[in-house]
Amino acid sequence: MRGEADHRSFERETLQWLPDVARFALSLTREEADADDLVQDTYLSAQLNWHQFVPGSSSRAWMFTICRHRYYRLHERDAREVTVDDPELEALAAATLHTSAMKSGLSEAFERSEIRNAVHAALAELPPPFRDAAILVDVNDATYESAAQMLGVPMGTVRSRLFRARRMLQERLLAHARDAGFAVPPTMTTESGGMTMEPMPDCVAVMRQLWDYLDGELTDDRMAVVRDHLARCGRCQPQAEFERAFLAAIAHARRDHRNPTSLRDRVRGALRRQGYSDR
Repeated sequence: MRGEADHRSFERETLQWLPDVARFALSLTREEADADDLVQDTYLSAQLNWHQFVPGSSSRAWMFTICRHRYYRLHERDAREVTVDDPELEALAAATLHTSAMKSGLSEAFERSEIRNAVHAALAELPPPFRDAAILVDVNDATYESAAQMLGVPMGTVRSRLFRARRMLQERLLAHARDAGFAVPPTMTTESGGMTMEPMPDCVAVMRQLWDYLDGELTDDRMAVVRDHLARCGRCQPQAEFERAFLAAIAHARRDHRNPTSLRDRVRGALRRQGYSDR
């Protein structure tokens, strides 16, 4: 049986992330009861393997990794490698989708609360490798680096999967918005507000980095370059605003656990029964 100090260390490091783990589990299972079971199983597994945790590293990322592994093991599902396109080509392809979205008014639909259920449904339809990347980064605010560690893949693979996931989500949301009547033709104007409407030489380079920019994954120098370009370019700036609204719609669609206090009590009770002495 572990000592009391170990017990306190484990709870201090891991229980603070219980709401986050619960949200992550719900994103994976999409069922409240199954999510509760997965959270408990995650914490029990984490307790048994607490000796493997590296002090000073991210306990949140560690718990997410265990949760994901337990989910696939319990459901006997394999997060298989999936061939993806070049992430730069994915970013460029998003420009074409943006044109269609603007014509249909999808950016206005992002502001409607009804789109949140559509986001959940669209996430559920993604192939697991892409869905995991989107859930970690877009729903749970993981960095590319931490997502790579949790998924056990190179950071470039996370970027590729995330770009593909976002484009598939946009396509699904565009179709949903049209079918549900959320999207309406927007009011278009020819005024550019003083911004140039001619493509600038670095438009392609900026579009290749747009999602990295919005995710804050560029160096400070590159962030400044993209920010300056968007401020001056009347072609790229509208797409940047569209992508920003899209990412916000995903983030706002996250669901808090219905009763985190009850779940916390359940988890702590299970931990004590497994081996920790009651305090």
